[in-house]
Amino acid sequence: MLQRLILLLAIGVLGCLPGLAAAQPRVITPAEQAAIGEMTDLFDRYCLRAFPDEQAIGQLAQSSMYKPMTVDGVKTYLHEDPGQGWVFKTSIATYVLTVEHPPFRACALRRMTGEGIPSIAPFVKAIDSYGAQKKEDLKPIPNLHQTAPNGIELFAVGKSWIPPGTQAPRDVFMVILSNYHGHRPNGELADDVPAGSAGVEVRFVHQLPPPK
Repeated sequence: MLQRLILLLAIGVLGCLPGLAAAQPRVITPAEQAAIGEMTDLFDRYCLRAFPDEQAIGQLAQSSMYKPMTVDGVKTYLHEDPGQGWVFKTSIATYVLTVEHPPFRACALRRMTGEGIPSIAPFVKAIDSYGAQKKEDLKPIPNLHQTAPNGIELFAVGKSWIPPGTQAPRDVFMVILSNYHGHRPNGELADDVPAGSAGVEVRFVHQLPPPK
């Protein structure tokens, strides 16, 4: 699922994501800033600095606060794709960290929110810093806005690096928002949906191409 979505984004066949690019800026509360900062820091630690070294990710997740997910639990998020995952809680949120194994390689961090996040600026700053360190000139990829047959509304924005002289992206980074419109999601994050809210899963993703 994820690799097909990223492929569509990377080749540019999708329309623009309404709302995110054109939205008027508003004041972000300290609590919102703390939540965005924490998720970005966690993504940076696991999916930028450690990934794709699965041993390094496993060592970082050895603390007792990290609960390894069952095979069925991982399938909730990766479906039939192979991988592993952990669930952990902070004072701010419950997170699901998944690592997808080859042939596709992806590291994703998820959490539930009531209505999404007001800014992705810290995420963009983190991936731009990663790109600068790797000497990768990251470019925006087409935005996505679509509704799945089950009613979940999907929004995605991101950047990728396409090596000169090639057409296939090597590093792909995305923020994916899944709006459940009040329906209870499956998996470990279901209990984190604030009462009376739409329920929007926020997902930060880093994907690499299959190993040669």
